[in-house]
Amino acid sequence: MLKNLIRIGHVSLINPDKGTVRMVFDDQQGIVTNDLPCLTEDIKLLEVGDLVVGIFLGNGISSGFCLGKYFSAVNLPVETDPDIYHKDFWGEACIKYDKSTKTLTIQADSVAINGDLSVAGDLIVAGKIEASGDVTGKGISLAHHVHGDVASGIGVTSEPQ
Repeated sequence: MLKNLIRIGHVSLINPDKGTVRMVFDDQQGIVTNDLPCLTEDIKLLEVGDLVVGIFLGNGISSGFCLGKYFSAVNLPVETDPDIYHKDFWGEACIKYDKSTKTLTIQADSVAINGDLSVAGDLIVAGKIEASGDVTGKGISLAHHVHGDVASGIGVTSEPQ
């Protein structure tokens, strides 16, 4: 009985609404478990076919829990520096925190922030900045500022000083 308490298998079905998965055991002629609750919120990062660990109660594989993915030859850590926490999202995006430099890095094709963003330091941008509303700098509105001592007509002003 003890040899079946902890089992390695592949995810065969994911039910994110219930927070459960089913595991299939290749060494047991493809036997599939009942729905197993996941003990981690990372169920949303699991994919069918992922190698996972399950822990089972003493009555076989009908009752137990999926502990989640583990590092192996087919699932190596992306980051090995002990000062860096790295969370990967399907190889498409990641969040990385470097404790030694106190730097948080978010890598994704697009990052959306719903709400205010306050920056207490320099803002360095490698691309363009677009704003649907007004932009102000030192209290001067980009959309509504005026220039004095300029003749009206087709002339243009020089660059700001």
